[in-house]
Amino acid sequence: MTVKKQLSPSDFFTVPAASEGRKLFLALPDGSETDQYLTVLGIDSPAAQQALKHASQIIRDAAETGDSKAQSTDIGERADLMFRASLVIGWSFEAKCSPDAVAELLRNNPQLAIAVEQFAADRRRFYGGKPARS
Repeated sequence: MTVKKQLSPSDFFTVPAASEGRKLFLALPDGSETDQYLTVLGIDSPAAQQALKHASQIIRDAAETGDSKAQSTDIGERADLMFRASLVIGWSFEAKCSPDAVAELLRNNPQLAIAVEQFAADRRRFYGGKPARS
């Protein structure tokens, strides 16, 4: 007979693990694995939620001002980049990890920018299961 563990409300908390961040290991453009990594927040972290709200507000403001479609697209792309960069709270490079440095990395590697957002949204990486190398 299997004994079921009695769960408590704290068993459903997501903010603590999401706020710690997890390592997203990087590969070179040719696909070679490296030991370099970014530390990425989970989407449930307060910082990620705030960044998402900020990016959404930038896009809404642009739409309300009646900017041209090209301007709106540019503003949307910058808001996306800012959001994705805000998910990165550290890295293994010797250079200082700053929002501008992270944004430069992600701007120059669009696939990595997408990977950061997908990693942050992958709840398995933060709340259980075996951590995966990406």
